[in-house]
Amino acid sequence: MKSSIKGTLLAAVGAVALLAGATAGNAATATFGTYTFAYSNSGLTAPFGSVTVTGTLGGTATVTEDVAPNFLLNTGAGQPLAFNLNQVVGQPTATIIPASVNLPFSIGGSDMASPFGTFNNTIQGACGSGASSGGCGSTLTFMIANFQGFLSNAYNTGSSIVDIFFASDIIDNSLPTTGGTGNVGAGAPSPVPLPAAAPLFAAGLGLMGWLSTRRRRKTAIQA
Repeated sequence: MKSSIKGTLLAAVGAVALLAGATAGNAATATFGTYTFAYSNSGLTAPFGSVTVTGTLGGTATVTEDVAPNFLLNTGAGQPLAFNLNQVVGQPTATIIPASVNLPFSIGGSDMASPFGTFNNTIQGACGSGASSGGCGSTLTFMIANFQGFLSNAYNTGSSIVDIFFASDIIDNSLPTTGGTGNVGAGAPSPVPLPAAAPLFAAGLGLMGWLSTRRRRKTAIQA
């Protein structure tokens, strides 16, 4: 009787561990990636900020750009944000949700963001065209429906080819180039961290496996 109760309790613990691990894992997949602005040929001073994308492929994604302490700008050679939405054949078209784009920003079309190339999607802004305009602040957020990821542009740094996923026109507020302007580029996203509950998930799997083996051995002995 005691052995039966113990086995039931161990099974319950294993099930809870599996459920907790799976729940945390599902939450973790909601972070698609963080793209860091690390490239510039305008003499601007890094760091330039980043773009964080949360959501799931095939669903809705939220894109947040934060270039603090720098400011977003909109000139003839750049936009607050430029990127290429991936479109998968046979899947619904990925689109920027208009209602998610707040003033002074708006949805734009294809545009050149030198030196990183032409991007098919942009977020424009009524930000002025120079450092004296003050820019549009440091942050920008919007949403994408039927999200299928992003495509990169090839950018030659002179020593290697870099995949650029985002470009942004900024006012550089970092010393010693305070007030400088220009486009900056963000490369491949940083890896999504392992879910905090992954060890718990693994422990649950191990416990459930041990219980299954123990039951088979007990059955064999009784037979």
